[in-house]
Amino acid sequence: MIIKGCASCASSNVSVEEQKGKQRNKEIEQTLKRDKKERESILRILLLGSGDSGKSTFVKQISYLHNGMRPSELQTYTKLLRQNCLEAMQQILDSERVHIPQKLTKEKEDVLTAESLETCLDSLITLWKNPTVQEAYINRNKLSILIPSAADYYFNNAKRFGDPNYQPTLDDFLRCKRKTAGISELTVKHNEYTICLVDVGGQRSERRKWAPVFTGEVNTVIYLAALDSYDMVLDEDGHTNRLKDSLNLFGSVTDMPIFQPPSWILFLNKWDIFEQKIKDSPLNLTFPEIPDTDARDVEQSYRYIRRLFKARFKGNKKHLYCHHTCALDTGAISKIFFTIRDQLINTDLSDLLI
Repeated sequence: MIIKGCASCASSNVSVEEQKGKQRNKEIEQTLKRDKKERESILRILLLGSGDSGKSTFVKQISYLHNGMRPSELQTYTKLLRQNCLEAMQQILDSERVHIPQKLTKEKEDVLTAESLETCLDSLITLWKNPTVQEAYINRNKLSILIPSAADYYFNNAKRFGDPNYQPTLDDFLRCKRKTAGISELTVKHNEYTICLVDVGGQRSERRKWAPVFTGEVNTVIYLAALDSYDMVLDEDGHTNRLKDSLNLFGSVTDMPIFQPPSWILFLNKWDIFEQKIKDSPLNLTFPEIPDTDARDVEQSYRYIRRLFKARFKGNKKHLYCHHTCALDTGAISKIFFTIRDQLINTDLSDLLI
């Protein structure tokens, strides 16, 4: 009886241990499934590109499309836009190659010494109306005046910016210039999915900080290059051609053995500026091998630049998708981003190929 009792007890103990083991295995499997589902519900999009390529404008568009303009941001952008306007005019006036008429000496000094737009608003408006200043803006690349492409927008809206009750509009918000430093993230929701856009500073001094983004998992990379940069030089050294720098950077990041994302999406950005500029500043100023007729034609010039980028691409050509874009066009950016989002969810980007 004792023996039978012990056997029964042992059998009972084994059964309890087996049940506990099965329960632990079930919990582990459920945790793994839940973690897998959570990972699959997060779409990470990495934004790369050289400085002033439009990455930050693209991020602002996506933020606006999902969140609108947050009241908490308005004051920050009000100050930034006023500062953008003042600093751009100060850059023009500081140029040794721009000779401001003597009758505008007082206005020039007012702007150069001003710490805020409000203190020199009238002088700035007077200067912007002067043909010498406008000509300097038009020829800013030839004169090596390093100001944002939106500077004329700032000057034309200076009076509105200087109003004590001024609040930024969407157009103002998108054109506001703020240097991206380090790594920033924007997270937006779509149904059960979380979309995370990772933006990194594009200036040379910021690129050494890119290493962490190459070790994490991403669903796709959007590389932005400014089409209008073909006749511009880098702020950092004042002589390296911006478009050639972007081409070299594109070749480098797509040739990294440790970083092989599923796909690359190339945005050749600032189409609106490029379309206007190419008529007066032909592409063969930078690439002399192009016939003059093609160098002044927007479609031929665009195709040439696109071929250059495709030739530099070191990854699988089947996984490269290319578009020309204008990051300021909310409707166009909305359409293409939602297409990218939906195709990523379906793990098929074939509709993006052009």
